[in-house]
Amino acid sequence: MVLSQRGDTDGTIALCDRLLQANPELHEMRLNRALALLKQGRFAEAWPDYESRRVLKHSNFVPRPYNFPEWRGEPLAGRTLLVYGEQGIGDEIMFASCLPDVLAQAGSCILDCSPRLEALFRRSFPGATVVGVEQSETRPGWLASAPAIDFQLALGSLPLHFRRHAADFPRHSGYLVPDPQRVAHWRARLAAAGPRPWAGFAWRGGMPSTRRTLRSMALQDWRSLLLESTVRW
Repeated sequence: MVLSQRGDTDGTIALCDRLLQANPELHEMRLNRALALLKQGRFAEAWPDYESRRVLKHSNFVPRPYNFPEWRGEPLAGRTLLVYGEQGIGDEIMFASCLPDVLAQAGSCILDCSPRLEALFRRSFPGATVVGVEQSETRPGWLASAPAIDFQLALGSLPLHFRRHAADFPRHSGYLVPDPQRVAHWRARLAAAGPRPWAGFAWRGGMPSTRRTLRSMALQDWRSLLLESTVRW
């Protein structure tokens, strides 16, 4: 972690290599190596290591109560794949960028996501069946009326199949579709407030297990910036 925080990704990878050679079961080292490899754009090497998050208790990966066969790249034509959300809201949004790849191949796709993202994902991925489920739910009610499911996969494992090289990342103008009524509301509200430019910021982020103290500041520490008169906050 010290090497990683210093930005020494080569040193991080070399140290993890040595530790894993001595003990292949050091899953925390495997996850650290995955993150360092991702920083270097070495995706094909990184994603298999990233699977170690699933066996670490402090990785924010919550095992889900689904017992369907794990999808390992089998043909999806005519089959149904259940993709379930994991980690935080930002992670779900980021990994959802792979869903168009799934929808292009699968006969059907069921997406289990945070209830806070359900409406957004339904607009953004109309080809999927979207259900909002808390990750702590042990007996998701939607399963009672679900169609036959052939495979399951964690959302964060999609890049292992669809983002192995830099060329696999599609060029697009966005994959999320906002609520048009809210867009119109905020356009009207901001336009009525005058011509000065608007700026937004988040001063709090993460969870205790994802180093919230390093990703947050006290609101009063922004006072001098918030009093700047050339922009609206």
